[in-house]
Amino acid sequence: MKLKYKQLSDAELNLYIDKYLAGSLPEDEMDEFEARCLEDKILFEKLREREQFTQKVAKAIDKDGAEIFEEYLVGERDKSAPRTRAGLMEKLKNFWSRIQLSKPVLTPAALSEGFRRVDSIAIIAPLNRARLAGNVQFQWKNHSKNPVEFVLLNSRGREIETKTFDVPTGTFSIKLEPGLYYWKLIDARGNVIVSKFTVAKP
Repeated sequence: MKLKYKQLSDAELNLYIDKYLAGSLPEDEMDEFEARCLEDKILFEKLREREQFTQKVAKAIDKDGAEIFEEYLVGERDKSAPRTRAGLMEKLKNFWSRIQLSKPVLTPAALSEGFRRVDSIAIIAPLNRARLAGNVQFQWKNHSKNPVEFVLLNSRGREIETKTFDVPTGTFSIKLEPGLYYWKLIDARGNVIVSKFTVAKP
């Protein structure tokens, strides 16, 4: 069942995204959510903005939180110290005003238009969700006479390799560090097929 995120409020969607980022969704929902993000640019943008926001908040709290709210953090030996709600709210307001969202480092188009069938291309390896060693062998069949663009991206959506192949059977080999990766093939008409894989630790 597809996530109908447009029917969710901003708070409900943020909560769902937070669960995804925390890895607390069931595996099938994780896969479905990733697939939806790859086929929906708006949802993907919301995911990246939320990830940046939570990282920025965590960093700010870790760096400044204890100092900013020191007088409001009640220890075991100081539970009777006076606290004013107005003072705390003012500090919270100032604290949050300092946390500004920056532009996402990853544009929604950096991955693709989604997991979809492309009749002109057939992936041979690695298959979607494969777990591999450091040396990764890519192979696919190009049933058309037109060139195919190969793009390899890391989990942040940054391009690691981009090549164009004008052969019936495309092959490419590369050694990768442990982590999650995406790779996509783009035909002459702009159709895109995407697959993800994981390089496991030795």
